[in-house]
Amino acid sequence: MTFIKTEREAPVTLLQRVLKPFASKLKHHYKVASVVFLILFFALVFRQKLVSVLLLLLIIILGSLITLYKHITVIALGVELFTFSSVVLTYAFGPVVAIVSVIIMITAADLLAARSFLGTISKLVVYPALCLLVALLAPHYSIIGVGKFIVILMNITFFFLWTFLWGFNLFSTIVSIPISIVFNFLLFNHIAEPLLELLT
Repeated sequence: MTFIKTEREAPVTLLQRVLKPFASKLKHHYKVASVVFLILFFALVFRQKLVSVLLLLLIIILGSLITLYKHITVIALGVELFTFSSVVLTYAFGPVVAIVSVIIMITAADLLAARSFLGTISKLVVYPALCLLVALLAPHYSIIGVGKFIVILMNITFFFLWTFLWGFNLFSTIVSIPISIVFNFLLFNHIAEPLLELLT
């Protein structure tokens, strides 16, 4: 009886044969593979930064869209995210990022809601100033306390601007103030600290 002797493939040769089709596909799609690799790499290494950036973009988008209700209601209801965002983003990223973000929000929101030019200019001056004030207070006080102080200060400031300087509707201003205070106080009481932790 004769035995046929079969040669066993070397492990390296076997590995090459198995990986060759995969390597060939990878060669043809190296650009896509490179992009996928970079995305996965940065997602893993800078995952906290990625979360922060995505949340920042989400805040800007929501802040820009939330005032669209003004197309439906006759008067402003005081529901906005400029004040809340000014405080939270200053605590999280500093006044520069907060100011740029709030300027984008205000400009986009007022363009979408077709608000008056005078109102937009007023907000573009007041909110950056509030961000700088928050930056001074942040090292010494909690975000909830500072946030509530800024809400009160913002409403007082805009009450005088809308009513006495620009001559806006007094009834609309009076109605919007308590709604603004309640809405923003709820945000600071329940959302500010958890959101700050996610951002930082």
